[in-house]
Amino acid sequence: GTCATDAAEWPELAAVSATVRQFGLDALERGLGRRPVGAKESRVATILASIGEGDYGEITRLRLDFSGGESASYISKRVRPKDERKVKPGALHLAEHRRFLRSFVVEVAAYRELERPLASAGVVIPRTFLLPTPGVGEPFILLMEDLTQRYPRGANGQVRQMVRKETRSALRWLAGFHAAFWEKPKAEERGLFKRGAYWILDELGYLELESVPDAYKNRYINNFEWRRLRAA
Repeated sequence: GTCATDAAEWPELAAVSATVRQFGLDALERGLGRRPVGAKESRVATILASIGEGDYGEITRLRLDFSGGESASYISKRVRPKDERKVKPGALHLAEHRRFLRSFVVEVAAYRELERPLASAGVVIPRTFLLPTPGVGEPFILLMEDLTQRYPRGANGQVRQMVRKETRSALRWLAGFHAAFWEKPKAEERGLFKRGAYWILDELGYLELESVPDAYKNRYINNFEWRRLRAA
């Protein structure tokens, strides 16, 4: 919902949002090139909630008003890493948690390092207006373009099948992304993962095997077969 007004602390704003409060008006003015006079903020999603995680922050839509009656919409991503003491016990959960923390830093590096070359190649990603330099496990906030203003499909959480034209556009975007860095990824030099996507599952698979007790068996595999499989 809309955040409450706090005229005593922020007399220049008609309403104060959590993002505005965290950044401060001066930082917003430097990043946006103009000073807001009002703000409304609403939650879009909780970070990592789609995979059953929580306590990592939230994504919000920030609507800022400017003098002269102008307004603009932005996306704010507030990362608040979960305390390691709240992570479920076990090496598997701890490995995933630490990957999440690293992935937030990699995301910032991706915007910093890839935004310009992708724009030159005609590949659209959100423009960033305020981009921090966080360390692993540190809270931070990103302010970026709200792409639903240019690409309204999917706004307000709409989900539907893609038509042929949209499918071609998505494939063209993927092809353009890969072509822009073909044979010159320099992933680690850019601060990215050496291997992206779901290669983490390779590590997690070993951890899952290690977590299964030697005495394990079920209706599909007896204990002798399980121990042979694990030793293979």
